[in-house]
Amino acid sequence: MRSFRPPAAPDNANSEADRLSKTDQVPSGSTGHVLFFINGPARLLMATILRDEFFPNQRATAVLLDQFNYSYDAQSSDVASAFDDVIYLTVPVKRNTVMSDLYLTYLWRNRYLRQLARSADTLVLFDIRSPIQKKLARYSKAAGNAVDIFAESIAVTRTLDPRQSESVPRRVFRQCFKAALKTPHIYDRFFVHIPGVFEGSEHSDKLLKLPPLLQLPTGRDCVERLLDGIDLGPYTGFDTVFFGQPLSNGDGLISRKEEEKLLLEMIGDQHVLVMPHPNEVLGNDNKYNVLPNAKLLPLGHPNILVLEKIRPQKTITYSSTLAIEYAILHPETRSDFYPVTERMLKMLGRYEPHFSKMNVHRTFVQG
Repeated sequence: MRSFRPPAAPDNANSEADRLSKTDQVPSGSTGHVLFFINGPARLLMATILRDEFFPNQRATAVLLDQFNYSYDAQSSDVASAFDDVIYLTVPVKRNTVMSDLYLTYLWRNRYLRQLARSADTLVLFDIRSPIQKKLARYSKAAGNAVDIFAESIAVTRTLDPRQSESVPRRVFRQCFKAALKTPHIYDRFFVHIPGVFEGSEHSDKLLKLPPLLQLPTGRDCVERLLDGIDLGPYTGFDTVFFGQPLSNGDGLISRKEEEKLLLEMIGDQHVLVMPHPNEVLGNDNKYNVLPNAKLLPLGHPNILVLEKIRPQKTITYSSTLAIEYAILHPETRSDFYPVTERMLKMLGRYEPHFSKMNVHRTFVQG
């Protein structure tokens, strides 16, 4: 396996592209080559399983996005065995904003990444909304290659069937900068857990059902292997799990005081295991300290794998994709959602009819 990690703070986009283009030669796509663009540890787990189950006989390259405090350390041994080449990609932005999207689309260049996308017979993405995902898809299709998307996130609703009302100025702005702000539906196949959620979408002809990956042979093996040697004793015995999100300690949607109030209303004195989101910024003094009977699972643990071991009977969250994933694996589990935005309320409302024990509450919806 060849691996490199670019410097964390590139001086500028052009010099970063130069550094990347001087690495080893790009593998040839003539013998069967699949390229995975992996944005986060949860996607790395998916990619590891997909590589064996969907692309077992092809050369596989993994590009790991080094951003948002993503940590891939827990799966380092699996990465080494699953992929022929591993590249850590650093991008010169710290947060996703409209301005960063415009910069990455129109000004940032990476020749090595472009070569990779053009050389691979198949590009695998986990959505197609970020600037880099869009670039890779365009590079790949320009070379006549296939683009497959495997999506477990509920946010993919915005990709496949946005149905969002926009003001005229916003529509004009989006149209003027459509390469950065509009979704290019240039993929060949789009795998989702529940295609019926997108019934009526103009892109439904490309939808295929994504099986529960952890129930496939490679997935079951990953659960055992990645948790081997991890002492889960302190985190067992919880019937209820709360899936955190970075509302106040990352996204800045609300203040910490406001979120602590929501946590107390949702959870109160319940005996609950808290699984924080990978993007949450946590220290010893954090928002979860207001919960008297909560235990915090340390960041870095593969949450979905831990869930498969402890098997809670109830999950609570604002609008975490992880709760949907767990409900798909275990439909007998009660799932309570408390979205804080009208947009997320509508998204979750589309999933609710497909789960008998899923409850979407509008208690905290703002606006």
